[in-house]
Amino acid sequence: MKKHIRRKLKSSQNMDGASDYKQIKDKTIEILHEVASIDMKDLDYTAPWYELDAESYELVEFIVALRDEFEVSITTRDLIKMKNLKDIIEYIYKIKKIG
Repeated sequence: MKKHIRRKLKSSQNMDGASDYKQIKDKTIEILHEVASIDMKDLDYTAPWYELDAESYELVEFIVALRDEFEVSITTRDLIKMKNLKDIIEYIYKIKKIG
């Protein structure tokens, strides 16, 4: 397993607006790159998971890292519904905005 050193977002602040969405998107992509070493320049946020060319254990590590970074709980039921990276970013944004 790789060690990851990241600065956490200020999760105590309420999320509002496009800049917060961008902050979540950028951090999510950074985590994905760290965990799975995926080339970000050709990343399609709406592509299905299998097109990311990541191993299944890397995707699990990615979800755990997201949970730790954003201090959110992603249920298995919700995770199954998420078909791509865009879905996860929107899910986290929604939770942080409500919380």
